[in-house]
Amino acid sequence: MKGYGGLDLAAESYFNAETVWCAEFDKYASQVIEQRFNIPNYGNIKEIDWASVEPIDILTAGYPCQPFSVAGNRQGSNDARHLWPYIKEAISVLRP
Repeated sequence: MKGYGGLDLAAESYFNAETVWCAEFDKYASQVIEQRFNIPNYGNIKEIDWASVEPIDILTAGYPCQPFSVAGNRQGSNDARHLWPYIKEAISVLRP
């Protein structure tokens, strides 16, 4: 996902919230998140057991647009970077 926590920082500021965990598998992005938040990182969103994750009130999720972008190959749901089904699962289980 190569996130750095920008959306999380915005949610924290706007909602006066606190980021309590994340899901990032990229080594370097994870290092940035660790420095910025020092929170549990559950890694690859495709492998998380959402029932075992701490409940939350707000879920932020940014994912690559390349599967659908005209700048990419437009493979849509056939692209490995298509993460919406996993985010939908998280929402269904966590009910933020």
